[in-house]
Amino acid sequence: MFKKAAWSWMIFTSAILLLVGTPPPSVQAAEAWSIVTSSTGSNPYVLGSVIASVLNGKQDRIRLSAQTSGGYNENLSLIALQKATIGMTFMSDLIDAYMGVGKFKKLPKKEMFQQLRLLFPHALSTYHYVVRKDSGIRTWADLKGKRFNINVPATSTRGINEALIRALGYKLSDFNIKAMSTKESFNAVRDRIVDATGNSSAVGGGAMLELSTSTPVHLLPISDEVFKRLNKSFRGTMVQVTIPANTYKGQTEPVPRRPFSFTRISMRISSTSSPKPFGKTMTSWRRRTRTSSRSRCRLPRPR
Repeated sequence: MFKKAAWSWMIFTSAILLLVGTPPPSVQAAEAWSIVTSSTGSNPYVLGSVIASVLNGKQDRIRLSAQTSGGYNENLSLIALQKATIGMTFMSDLIDAYMGVGKFKKLPKKEMFQQLRLLFPHALSTYHYVVRKDSGIRTWADLKGKRFNINVPATSTRGINEALIRALGYKLSDFNIKAMSTKESFNAVRDRIVDATGNSSAVGGGAMLELSTSTPVHLLPISDEVFKRLNKSFRGTMVQVTIPANTYKGQTEPVPRRPFSFTRISMRISSTSSPKPFGKTMTSWRRRTRTSSRSRCRLPRPR
């Protein structure tokens, strides 16, 4: 795990240094850049702050600052409208925005998204479906009729959770749906405000660790069949991962059926008319993914 993390940071640092170039001999004022993330305290915001810190410490040509936003959906528009320099989103959403399909199909001026370009993948976002261990809930069938937080409307997390419910063969009405932000969600499980929540988190991430320290947890499994249906609806941009035993207090065994991870990517507006929105960076990532996971990212040909 540590070797993979180190390799990811090497790729990230190299990509950024190639992007900004080598500082000229003469001292010049640093150019201000922004990276739009998500809400304060969210995993994207923390990660964006780390990216900014690493970049700012490696060169003095630009100064990058992490900015809050309404989430990954809004980030696509912020970058397309050139209201921010770099933005975070999911690989699947960038593809759909560029192609003008899915939730972007009926948007006015959807052509603006064709100028978006992938910079680099920067993280895998692993979705945790967590309940209290003392809740008695062990399967999705057990959760039916109970309070399930799927995040606030218009967020990527909300869309993913709704798609998962469909892949499970259920409807939203099968659950007592709650709408809380990621920042509120884990505390809501701890305080018994909700019975379950579905949110992205790094494996062993701070918010989940904090919850499990005070409240032993159980993670709901995702079967291979459900994953295949869900992954198909997101253009094959997911991978399956295993959360090792004892990652969280109360989780004494590996999650037997793997949760899923989305590829988080950073993007910016194109300064050229290049017809290749994904380029060598995406090709390289696909090659590594093909050999390191059971799921392969399939990209459509731009129209």
